Amino acid sequence: MMCLQAANTVTLGNNTNNRLEASWKQLKEWVDSFMAVDGCIASIMYYQSLQERRFLDEVYKNVNVQTVGYDDEMNLVANLVSEHVCELIYGQYLYGRDHGAYDFY
Repeated sequence: MMCLQAANTVTLGNNTNNRLEASWKQLKEWVDSFMAVDGCIASIMYYQSLQERRFLDEVYKNVNVQTVGYDDEMNLVANLVSEHVCELIYGQYLYGRDHGAYDFY
């Protein structure tokens, strides 16, 4: 029954009902149906390398955390770990810096 109604559906140039192919919208800008096979493969590989580079840039983006209460050492730690982990470390750091000091006689 769905097949009979699908013939009258407006697709606006995207004539696929496959969700995987519909999610490749950006890839369709790089690959044309009239391209040669080697050009198509080269375009797909280039598109994949761009997406990997964007993903890695997002994962390893430089974030500078500046908190007023942190000293230089804690600011260095804050730029290496997440904000939540830095909050956990800060309590232990304060204890070790202030209360954990030894008195030598």
